[in-house]
Amino acid sequence: MKTRISQVVAIAIFTLILFGGNSYAKGTELIASSLKTIEEPAMEMESWMIDEAYWNKNNSAYLFEEASDEVLNLEAWMLNESNWGKIDLKYTETEVENSLVLESWMTNENLWEKEKLSFNETETENNLILESWMTDENTWNIQ
Repeated sequence: MKTRISQVVAIAIFTLILFGGNSYAKGTELIASSLKTIEEPAMEMESWMIDEAYWNKNNSAYLFEEASDEVLNLEAWMLNESNWGKIDLKYTETEVENSLVLESWMTNENLWEKEKLSFNETETENNLILESWMTDENTWNIQ
């Protein structure tokens, strides 16, 4: 019992030291006067920036460079099946699924009667009975 109490006291003291030490940390304050003011250089207007002829051209395609990929050619090694190991490159084969089979339980009408199906049961609830506290204005602070 003494050990348990001393452990609780030790943990409490350690927690107090931990929180107390962190609450008086220095150097975390932010002083507005210590912030440097950054001045950006003034932007200069150049003649092309305000030249309407530069911006109002009908064909502005010269501003963009059209990207094009080089033509790729099939080489012999790309078609050689021995380079690709045991991979079957015949993608034209289609998988055939087995046809569905009707089993006896699927057509057994005794299994599908509404009275015997558990998921057709409807839940019934008792009628709500109004009690005096439900309609009391003092209970709901209605003014």
